[in-house]
Amino acid sequence: MKLSISTRMRRSRAAVAGASLSALAVLGAILVLAGSSAAATPTTVGLGIANSFAVLAGTGISDVPTSDINGYVGLDPHPGSDITGLTCAEVHGKIFTNNASGPPCRTVNAGVLTTAKNDLTNAYLDAQGRTPFTTLPGGDKQLNGLTLVAGVYRFGHATTANLTTSLTLNGSASAVWIFQAPVDLVFGSGSSVHMTGGASACNVFWQVGSSATLGTGSSTVGTILALTSITANTGASITGRLLAQTGLVSLQSNTIRSACAVAAAPGSQPPGRAIYCAPNGQTYDLVAGEDKQAPYDTLNLVPAYVNPVTGSESCNFPAAVTTTAATTATATTTAATPPPPPVAPPPTPKKASKPKAKAGVKAATAVRIKHVAPKSAVHTSGFTG
Repeated sequence: MKLSISTRMRRSRAAVAGASLSALAVLGAILVLAGSSAAATPTTVGLGIANSFAVLAGTGISDVPTSDINGYVGLDPHPGSDITGLTCAEVHGKIFTNNASGPPCRTVNAGVLTTAKNDLTNAYLDAQGRTPFTTLPGGDKQLNGLTLVAGVYRFGHATTANLTTSLTLNGSASAVWIFQAPVDLVFGSGSSVHMTGGASACNVFWQVGSSATLGTGSSTVGTILALTSITANTGASITGRLLAQTGLVSLQSNTIRSACAVAAAPGSQPPGRAIYCAPNGQTYDLVAGEDKQAPYDTLNLVPAYVNPVTGSESCNFPAAVTTTAATTATATTTAATPPPPPVAPPPTPKKASKPKAKAGVKAATAVRIKHVAPKSAVHTSGFTG
C-alpha cells in the first residue's frame, strides 16, 4: 500500500514538474517574440505622393454604394472609364484619372498618377525587404488574440483567414509595424485590429504578395500595399489606405479614412528631392518642385529651412528667420497703408481791412496746423517703438 501511494505521488510530482516546464517554455517563447520584435523596431515606410490617396489601383475601381472615402482616389494605367459605381458624393477628395473619362468630378492628371504609382512600387519593395523580421506561427488564424509591439512580422497563407477575432497593436505614436504576407492577407468577417498606447494607424503597413480581403463588417488599420488586388466586402472599414499596384480595388459600402499625410524625417535629401513645410509644421519629402503640383499645390507648402552648417533640412525655422519675416510683413503692411486725404487749401481771402487780414492770417495758420498734425500721427504709430 505504501509503495502504491509513493508511486502515485512520484507520478503526480512529475506531472506537475512537466506542466511547469511547459508553462516556462511558453513564457520563454513569448518573451523571445516580444524581445526580437522590440529589437527590430523599424522606421516608417515612405509613401511619397501616394500618402494622399485613400484608394489607388491599376486596372479598375468598382463600388457598390454607398461608400465613404476620405482621401484621394486614383486609377492608372487603366483609363478613368474603369472606375465604375463610384459617385462623386462618396469621395471627400479628388478623383484622379489619366484621361477625360470616369466620374464627372474627375481631375485629369497623368503625371500625378504616374508619380503616385511609382512611389507605391517603391513603398511595396521597401516593406517587402525589411529585416530582421519575426515569423509568426504557421497554420490558420495566426493573428487571433495577439498583442504585438512595434516590429516587422511575417506570416503565411491561412486556410480560413489570418484574423477572425481581434489583434492588438501596442506602442507609442512613433511606433511602426510592418506585416509581410508573401502569399495573401484575409481579415475574416467581424474581425478587428485595435491600437493602444497612443499608436498611430499612419505607422502600420501590410505588404501583401498577391491579394488582400477585408471581410464583411471587419475593421482594421494601416496601409495595405497589395501587389495585385484588394477586395473590401460589405461594411468593412479601414483607417488607412487601400493601395493596389496592378489590379482592381473592389468596394462595397465601405468606410475608408486616410490616416494622415506621412511626415518625412527631415535630413539631408538625395538629389532631386526636398523637404517642404505646411503651415502646421507638417513635413513632406517630395521631388523638388512637386509642391506646385496636385495634390500638394493647395497645402501652402514652403521650402524647409536649410541649416547652414550641417546642410540638413527641417521645418524648425530659427527665431531670427521668423522675426525677420514678421518684420518684413509689418513694414510691407505699413507701406501699403494709404496716406490721409489732403486737406483742401483755404479760400483766398478777399481784400479787407487790416483787422480782417489778421483774422485771415490766423485762419491760415490754423489750417496749416491741422494739415501738419496727421503727418506727425503717422510718424509716431508707424516708425517709432
